[in-house]
Amino acid sequence: MSTEITIIKLSESRLADLAKLFKLVFNVEHSIEYLKRKYTPSNSLPSYSGFFAYINSEPIAFCGGIPCNMSFNDYAFKGMQFCDTMTLHNWSGKGVFHKVSKALEQYALNHNIVFHYAFLNEHSYWAYKKKLDWEIIGNMRRYTIKGSNIPWYKFFSKIKSIEHWHNSYVQKKLANHLLISTYENKPITKNTCYIVKEDNFFNNLPSNHYFLDIDGNSIWLKLKNEGHLGAINFTSNTNVPKFLKTLKQALKELGIQKLYIQLLEGTPNQILMEKSIQSLDSWHIGAKSFDDRISTKNIHLVYGDIDTFI
Repeated sequence: MSTEITIIKLSESRLADLAKLFKLVFNVEHSIEYLKRKYTPSNSLPSYSGFFAYINSEPIAFCGGIPCNMSFNDYAFKGMQFCDTMTLHNWSGKGVFHKVSKALEQYALNHNIVFHYAFLNEHSYWAYKKKLDWEIIGNMRRYTIKGSNIPWYKFFSKIKSIEHWHNSYVQKKLANHLLISTYENKPITKNTCYIVKEDNFFNNLPSNHYFLDIDGNSIWLKLKNEGHLGAINFTSNTNVPKFLKTLKQALKELGIQKLYIQLLEGTPNQILMEKSIQSLDSWHIGAKSFDDRISTKNIHLVYGDIDTFI
């Protein structure tokens, strides 16, 4: 049998191979429909951005990318989040990652996508830093807010026969906190580059995403087994302990045991939060800019920006 590695771009007909790799590498099952939604942006950006490595028609590695529109001081440009990096165990350390990631890098540049970034764990950190010469420009800090002692939300959300009743209950409990105005996800400091969401992005999210007003602060909340805070817009006079107390009460009423908040270290929101509750290390943020007008140090990311949040 040949051991020649072939690099092939992701396409709709190859989504089954991507699902297969997820199962083999991470023991995670993803539907074809989910992967199709993930890799087909609803805007004019390229679809199916990703590359496989094959041996004898069998996938052994993959590196994917989610393109996005970005802005820095009113300068518009395209970015790409590198994600879903995986290699079969017996091919690890044999240069396969370098082949698929460089193929994606060149593909992005061919489409004028000049800012590349990723949320990196302890495994991907060294690969991107050493093999792709990326800069590690920051860290996310993880905060865990404890709510209910009993995981009622997780329990009831798994019972299909009461799904409508449970959703109505959640809506009722959150009714007093629902955000009336349009949610905006922009950094509160100047000279930062950020991901520009489409006008209808927040209106088209799944039904388990909520936009709430907690003591005058707007938040993006996702409920899936536990709670996940996609972003926070603190006001200038925020009382963080009071904010956290109100948030904990809402979690208890919903039967949610834990809420996870991820904030980029050194940002105003993270500095404020750290004064009231201790955090733990989370993802590293890696980036590489191919445009001299954009510094990697200026990027502002939130939890809701990671590819797995939706």
